[in-house]
Amino acid sequence: MAEKTKAALEDEIQKKLLNNPMYDTLVQYFKHFAPGGKCASIYFTDDISCIICAIKYGTARLYMDVYIEKTGAINTMVFDFREIFDHVVINDGKQDHGQGSDFESFIYDIITQSGFDGRNLCLFNGYQDQLSEDKDKEKYCALGVCLIDYEDPEFNPVTPWASVLNKILNALDVINGEKLNKLVKQDVDKAGTYYAFSYWMIMIAGYVAILGGILLIALNKSWPAFINWILGIVLILAGLLCGPNFTWFIFRHNKEYRTTTGDVLKEFIKPEKQIFNTLED
Repeated sequence: MAEKTKAALEDEIQKKLLNNPMYDTLVQYFKHFAPGGKCASIYFTDDISCIICAIKYGTARLYMDVYIEKTGAINTMVFDFREIFDHVVINDGKQDHGQGSDFESFIYDIITQSGFDGRNLCLFNGYQDQLSEDKDKEKYCALGVCLIDYEDPEFNPVTPWASVLNKILNALDVINGEKLNKLVKQDVDKAGTYYAFSYWMIMIAGYVAILGGILLIALNKSWPAFINWILGIVLILAGLLCGPNFTWFIFRHNKEYRTTTGDVLKEFIKPEKQIFNTLED
């Protein structure tokens, strides 16, 4: 019973986080559009939540712990490059990921190539995987990017996380000398205007109900006319609520996302809580 309560509370928290398009677009991208994308929860709290995301890069995946404020604002993305280093960069078995290793030099190369300001960069010499409570689990060198005051005109203003990820992947391409970055702005924008299949089914059912109501009134001769009219009007009204209403909502949301206006702008909240020290601190 306690576990159910905990799960219900976490579900409630995540639904609130999804109100912010900054978090919502990230989740939809990694679930539906990222090449080899994965998105899993780690923990949700009333203060700071964390999820793990992954994207395919060559024969490996780039993993990241994404820290989210209670407003749904993405605060910091901490990147785990171990799998890429082992299987793409050196194409060998598991290597040393500790201090003073080639892996640490690899992290510094990414910092150099990505071009982030020091105020946005967090460097971890002993970061521990947030997926596990095992305190003996390997601590490794990791790179974090803080999104406080981070902007990039190349992407939609509500998806700064996409710019961060794109810069990291481009830096990896430069270091590896091979174009493996498959992130494209069009897919990110699709995530920003994504609607679940159930939403589309409700909208289609609305138009079917309108058509059914019209046909019931116009063609049905089996029932008394007043019953046809009553049922027909009920079907039409229900259809109008689900069909054209949902269509207008999709159209309006897509326009607001492209122009960053309306509810999209109102619900977009930037990060402001300092979680990790940056290179300038």
